[in-house]
Amino acid sequence: MLGQRCAAYYKQGARFAKWRAVIKIGTPGTPSTTAIMENAHGLARYAQIAQVRGACVMGDVVLVRNGLTSTCLWRVLANRCYKAGCALCQVACSD
Repeated sequence: MLGQRCAAYYKQGARFAKWRAVIKIGTPGTPSTTAIMENAHGLARYAQIAQVRGACVMGDVVLVRNGLTSTCLWRVLANRCYKAGCALCQVACSD
């Protein structure tokens, strides 16, 4: 279904596709490694489908934190999220 929608949007003139994942940072243990990998996998799969149909893909990971999360911890978790997304996208779109 996503592939069909991407193809239809391409015919209508769309050349870019954007994926936005919102990940909540706050309580201890969030986001979990599973949550990070699932979001990265979804981004990679979306990128692969959209790219095959001619779209230039932009991935946007939004990290929402509560006021109790330190900037240092936020940066560490942000780095993990971005690295996971980039790694899976490189594999998915390398064909």
